[in-house]
Amino acid sequence: MRLAAAAGLDPDREEFRMYLAGVTPRQMAAVSKTHVNFATRRLRAYWYAIPGLKQLHESMVPDRPPKVHIKVDWLRRRDDVEAFHASHGKLPVARGTLPDEHRLRAWINRQRKAETDGKLTPEQIDLMNRIPGWRDGKAQDAVARARHNNRLEELVRFHKQTGRWPQYKSDEPGERALGMWLHGRRSYANQGNIDPDLFAALNARVPGWRGRQHKPAGAQEPA
Repeated sequence: MRLAAAAGLDPDREEFRMYLAGVTPRQMAAVSKTHVNFATRRLRAYWYAIPGLKQLHESMVPDRPPKVHIKVDWLRRRDDVEAFHASHGKLPVARGTLPDEHRLRAWINRQRKAETDGKLTPEQIDLMNRIPGWRDGKAQDAVARARHNNRLEELVRFHKQTGRWPQYKSDEPGERALGMWLHGRRSYANQGNIDPDLFAALNARVPGWRGRQHKPAGAQEPA
């Protein structure tokens, strides 16, 4: 506090006090419902003026795991999920309408699967466990995977028997339902949000399933 005052900075600024208590800028943004850049701009002068401030903040973060090499993109996306939960009081859902909600839900689903497959490190699991209820949908995810596997088998049979793709505007209810499912997978693939295992299975079992749809500029294939 004295160093902040000596540097001509307000020692009672809310962001500064929160930062000293171990609250991250992203968490501040979630609470105040502002962009994270707002908090970082207010803290920047304190970082320059007070040597060791960032290290002090790090030491105050509760139950902080030991430093390990975790990809920055993974950490950023995890923080986005935590901020979403703090802002909206819930986890993102697959058919949500809030900004970035569908993409965040797809990311959570991938982390659930990665944990089941033993691909999350203890440090990543510790960080995920700070997000309330992130595992709650694992049973629903298993049901969804089974449903997608069934649809995939139906698509394989349909294409083999007819030589064409099911149409979601078909008058035949079974074809229409299968066509709607296929249309949804194509859309998710174009957005880069499709489950990687399902994407690989579709490519292997029914090559050409994406039809003649054009991928939007900047879209990427699932990793």
